[in-house]
Amino acid sequence: MPKVVFSHTLESVDWNSRLERGDPVEVVTKPKAETDGQLEVAGATLAAPIVQAGLVDEFRIVIAPTAVGGGTAFSPTLPSWISLRLLENRTFAGGTVLLRYEAKHD
Repeated sequence: MPKVVFSHTLESVDWNSRLERGDPVEVVTKPKAETDGQLEVAGATLAAPIVQAGLVDEFRIVIAPTAVGGGTAFSPTLPSWISLRLLENRTFAGGTVLLRYEAKHD
């Protein structure tokens, strides 16, 4: 699967990847419109503008049984609510839980 790496510090990337420094919304919009496949975005900071632009069709939330007490917020500030429909929930050994939700864009 081709990969896009967003970075302001890396000079190059390897192995089927390309380096981007621009607006994530612009970078995601074109391939999302041109493909029937899935695009995956990882990381709350990178995903925030893509979520705010309404480009996310599915959320995969992994809950690890560890209390951190800080860090980057999971969800960015949104202009309005996003209704979600549960698609799957799976519990793994050790207590990690995967939740998959469909974003219902009204």
